[in-house]
Amino acid sequence: MIARTLGAGLICLMATMMQAQERPPFPPQSPFRAVASFPNGMTGEIRYQDGKARVDAASPSGPATAYLDIAARQAIIALSMQGMNLGLEVDLNEFGVPDISAVAAEKIGSERVAGEDCDIWRFQDPKSGRPGHACITPDGIPLRARGDEGPESGMEVTALERGPQNPTDLVPPPGLSTMKASGLGSLPFALPIPGLGR
Repeated sequence: MIARTLGAGLICLMATMMQAQERPPFPPQSPFRAVASFPNGMTGEIRYQDGKARVDAASPSGPATAYLDIAARQAIIALSMQGMNLGLEVDLNEFGVPDISAVAAEKIGSERVAGEDCDIWRFQDPKSGRPGHACITPDGIPLRARGDEGPESGMEVTALERGPQNPTDLVPPPGLSTMKASGLGSLPFALPIPGLGR
């Protein structure tokens, strides 16, 4: 459950960093650290700098951490299973996450989230046609991201602090054993993409 939920929040976060004819900034222009809520009542922390992000999530089932390389469209989800630490290498292209340059987006309003001004963008999966919404700051930080499944399908930042992050915190720890997740069938969980066809 925790891996599925973290995957949903992570993919939703990635999907909101989109480009279209009128585009929000991409990737985020400011390094930041944020506290956020995720699906299924989970909470966590997002750290970002120079195209790399780390998402730490916690739930009654235990912790999980995802390391995201935006330019490479790769993620490693670090899990603790039966007392063992394992990293799952996820190719976002293989898992059906649309290329951000192909996602149609339209600015439809503005709002304040976590004390920050942000523009509301409506986006649409070019393959399935399913919509989603995101509220993104002028410097490209996604503060809220939701699919058409409703508020429970997305993420929302509750506290934000801009500032440099430690680069070593944004990459998997040395010695982490990893295995390639070559398809949805090989994973012990699904990777739903709220508002983007999953």
